[in-house]
Amino acid sequence: MAATLSLKIAMAVAMSDGNLHKREGMAIKKAAIRLLSPYSGKEAQTMKQRCNQAIKESHAEAKQGSLHLESLARRLNNTGNQQLKHEALQLCTDVMTADGVADPSELALLHRIGDLIGLDMQQVKRFIDTGLMKKGLVIASAANPEDVFGVNPNWNSKHIKEHLRAEFRKWNSRMNTLSEGSERDNAQHMINMLGELKKKYG
Repeated sequence: MAATLSLKIAMAVAMSDGNLHKREGMAIKKAAIRLLSPYSGKEAQTMKQRCNQAIKESHAEAKQGSLHLESLARRLNNTGNQQLKHEALQLCTDVMTADGVADPSELALLHRIGDLIGLDMQQVKRFIDTGLMKKGLVIASAANPEDVFGVNPNWNSKHIKEHLRAEFRKWNSRMNTLSEGSERDNAQHMINMLGELKKKYG
C-alpha cells in the first residue's frame, strides 16, 4: 500500500545512526495510527496488519543494511500523490525531532529524501524549520550548517547571501519574541551558525 511507504522511509531516518530510539519508534507508531483513522471494521484490521508489517520489515531491513531509499522513493513517486509525499517528509521530520536532537546524518538524509521524492529545497526547508523550532530541540554540534539552513554550495554567491540574510531575519525575529529558555537558546544557536556561514561565504 502506498501510504505505508512513508512508514518505511521514516524508519530509514530513524535508523540512520544505526539505532531505533524509543521516541523515534513511538513517532512511527503514532503515524501508523493516523493512517488507520479513516478505516473501520475489517478494513481497519487489514490496514493495521499492513502497517505493522511495514514497520517490522523496514526495521529488519535497516538493521541488515538492505533498506533502499531509492526504491522506496521510486514507488512513492509512481503514485503521483503530492499529499503522500508531504506526509512522508512530515513523518521523517517528526522522527528527526523525536529524540530532541537534530542529528547531522538525519538532516542530510531529509534533504536527500526530499530530492528523491521530487520536492524542491524550499519545501524541504519548511518541514525542517518546523522541526528545528520545536521546543527543546538541540542542534547537534557536528551538524553541517549548510544542511541545517538548506544552503546549496553550488548556488552563486549572490543567491547564498540573499538566502542567509533571509534566514537571519527569520531567526532573529523569532528569538526576539521568546523568553529565556531552551527555545531562545536554540534560536541563538541558529543565529550563531548563520554567522559561521556568513563568514564562510563572505
